[in-house]
Amino acid sequence: MLNKNELLGKLFSVTLGAMVVVALIASAVQAETIVIDDFSAPDQGGQIYSFDFVMPTPGSSASPFTPKAHMEILDVQAPEIWGGERDLTADVVGDVQWNSASGEVGNGLGVLRLSTLGTESGTTVELVYPGPSNVDLTDGGANLALALDFNFMVAGDLDLNLKIAATGPNGTATFDSAASILGDVTESDDPFVYAAPFAEFDNEGALATATSLTITFNGLDIPVSNVNFELTEVSAVVPEPSTLVSLSILGIVLGLGAWRRRK
Repeated sequence: MLNKNELLGKLFSVTLGAMVVVALIASAVQAETIVIDDFSAPDQGGQIYSFDFVMPTPGSSASPFTPKAHMEILDVQAPEIWGGERDLTADVVGDVQWNSASGEVGNGLGVLRLSTLGTESGTTVELVYPGPSNVDLTDGGANLALALDFNFMVAGDLDLNLKIAATGPNGTATFDSAASILGDVTESDDPFVYAAPFAEFDNEGALATATSLTITFNGLDIPVSNVNFELTEVSAVVPEPSTLVSLSILGIVLGLGAWRRRK
């Protein structure tokens, strides 16, 4: 038989879960999706191609390629992009030889297609939006997550780490998939959405006045060597029903944690 404290705990869990579900449904009705990038720009299309391997010229000891750890592989300015600008960079972690990043974006494709190749090292890719001015990504609390729509993600049967940072006058809100209830991005050959819950961002309040957004793929001390993915949209949204269930569970877990601390 449950004692008084255990019974109160059970009732608290059920009540909190119901409140979270009601709040999520209400948000779904009122929310305004904020599209960060639909990858339609640039209009003429952009080829992402950066080789960093060392290959000696036949008959010479000189190398036509200079290996480097940091690559600015594509910067685009266009009104279709949130804040008017998208910067794409890659950083090689480990041996910088025999690494590359290639793909394409824009030209009506509606995708960011990117492949990284490495041998004894991995490549961390950053997608940066430096241009917005005090944008409320949560839309007054109605939007619940930053959603990344993938056509596929392949990483050699491994998961892909995802880090997000939104910076503004109120500081920086950060998310790390390794610490999330959702976990890292799971490999899939089929389209899927990874929705990073705003409730799991450190300093969540900073999301209401964002002036820049950085999305980091494969941002580990030892990154996955070879990653291929196709991204179709980044947006601040109320997630799909399946993700809403996960967020409901998250709300219950966080609420229980707070209740136990009060005990």
